[in-house]
This record gives sequence, C-alpha cells and structure tokens, in this order.
Amino acid sequence: MAFNTFSLITSLILTIILTPLNALILKLITKWFKLGNTNYSTAFKITFILAILGLVTVTLISFVQSFAIVIYMVFFIISIILALWLIKNNYNIETGKTILILIVWGIISIIINLILIIVITMLVGIIGLKILFGG
Repeated sequence: MAFNTFSLITSLILTIILTPLNALILKLITKWFKLGNTNYSTAFKITFILAILGLVTVTLISFVQSFAIVIYMVFFIISIILALWLIKNNYNIETGKTILILIVWGIISIIINLILIIVITMLVGIIGLKILFGG
C-alpha cells in the first residue's frame, strides 16, 4: 500500500495544463456541431468537473494500488456517464448528438493529450531525477 507521489504530482500538472486545452477542444467541437451555447466557460465547466473526477481516481489509486484496475474501471464508467449528462444538459441536445460529441471530443482529446502527457511526464521525470541525484 505505497503512496505514489510521482503519480499525484504528474496528474496534478497534467490536469492544470490539459483542462483548459480540453475545454478549448470541446468548445471548438460544439461550434463545429453548431450548438447554440458554444462559449468557453461552459466547456471549461464540463472539463473541470471531469478533471476533478480524474484527480480523485488517481489519488484513490495512489493510496489503494492493489485495487487500481477496479477503481479505474468504476471511475471510467462514472466519468462517461457524467460526461454524457453534463454535455446533454449544458448544451440542451438530444442523446444521439451528445454521444457523437463525446466520441469526437474523446478521440481528438486522446490524440492531443497523449502527445502532451508523454512530453510532460518525461519532463517531470527528468526534473525529479535531477532533484533526486542533485544534477
């Protein structure tokens, strides 16, 4: 039951950087789908709530690593349901369009975020090693 500080720090940094970016992606997608409310604040609110859920997941997994897969799967399902509900209610759209927006947002976000996650994680690791070994 080891506490994983590196995961928490990395997740916090990624959340701070990626939440505004993901909000911008959602805003652009809602604009592309020609929804009535395409302002950044709505997209940021949705993204921020989902980011907090992600941080809770990582924090919980850091404390209870033996159940990491179960915790991750439960929170993954909760986040999909929550994302669908937030998008549907904040943009006042039907379920089919909500699912389509979530899929498009998910695919674009995954591609962009994966690239940034790799770069940021490497930087945090390098900085951590320099601190650890006094370089």
